[in-house]
Amino acid sequence: MQSRVYAYLARKNPDTLCHHGGRSVSAAMALAALFRPGQHATRRAHCVRGMATRRLRVLFFGSDKFSTESLSALLDNVMGRHPARFIDHIETVCLPPPSPAKTKQKAPPLPVRVFSEANHIHVHEAPPQTEWEAWSTSLGHFDVGVVVSFGRLIPSVLLNRFPLGMVNVHPSLLPRHRGSAPIQHTILKGDTETGVCVMELSENKFDHGNILKTVHYPIANTDTVTFDELCGTLAVLGSKALVDTLADLPGHRARAVHQSATGQKPTLARKIAKDAGNIIFERQSASDVFRMYRAFGHQTGIHARLGQADVRLTEIGGALADGAAPPQVQAQGEHAGDAIYHPPTKSVYIKCVSGWLVCNKFTLPTKSPVDACVFANAVSMRKAKVRFASAGLVSSS
Repeated sequence: MQSRVYAYLARKNPDTLCHHGGRSVSAAMALAALFRPGQHATRRAHCVRGMATRRLRVLFFGSDKFSTESLSALLDNVMGRHPARFIDHIETVCLPPPSPAKTKQKAPPLPVRVFSEANHIHVHEAPPQTEWEAWSTSLGHFDVGVVVSFGRLIPSVLLNRFPLGMVNVHPSLLPRHRGSAPIQHTILKGDTETGVCVMELSENKFDHGNILKTVHYPIANTDTVTFDELCGTLAVLGSKALVDTLADLPGHRARAVHQSATGQKPTLARKIAKDAGNIIFERQSASDVFRMYRAFGHQTGIHARLGQADVRLTEIGGALADGAAPPQVQAQGEHAGDAIYHPPTKSVYIKCVSGWLVCNKFTLPTKSPVDACVFANAVSMRKAKVRFASAGLVSSS
């Protein structure tokens, strides 16, 4: 309650006198002593007072399309497109492109870099992890750092450089799905609700900071939602939550919630492995594979074997229960991995340990994606069913 009073007074007039710690101090001083323990109270009070009287200088750390949405919202505020302008200047920090020797081809530029350059935002290139301290001395003055899907741990030497600290936008209801792939794991687990959290950045740990703002989002189409759909929705929600938080950062800090007080059980959303899309039909249900396709098919692809060659299931239309496939398909499916082409629907049905995958497009090695009917011709599926198995794809009598 005390912190809320200080926050209210600091926003109205930072120099309002309050009784705190046995003496009379300004509201800004009192609030600063509460919301940033471990730093000099006079410096924090100056930050709160400054925030009430001048606009912010923001340094933004980001990479992908999700983070670009937040950067766009902050730029709108800089340009006066927001009802209450509170940001004076913004610059961005991006990771350097990977070495061609590691990727075997030139990687496309990061979306945040592309957006920044197109909108004349100065871009800083992040240094190697051991050179952050020297790198940070070359930066100008910034009030607050914003991290959205940056992909690297921010060291304490940089975290402590910002008078108002650093905040992060995370697309899950923390502490559930901490880690680098929260949206993918939301789909894999079949969650019926997700959301975004704006939190304080914590030292030496990903996604452990106090939560400044939470926005809940119910997932109505849990069985069909894709990564792109959910990422797009959460990116917009996150950008709005970020702007709202920065507009009243002292107030949100005064109401911050420790993650242990949310009632959520902590879970880890690990990075998706490169081979995570390899199907084992004898172990995975059709629903399992369809969730994989919707969660991270865009990253790893969903793969089976054709002899010794790899085949990508490029477009999976859905997953059917055991008795829901067309009768002529159902009659031929005896074993997990059996694949039958169905001319009326122009789809290939693949039997899993339970249920059927409905596949509409495939990609053969060194080829472009082809429709199911073309794939069926290429592997002689029109003459006889074929069987996908962990050892390869073999003709079945």
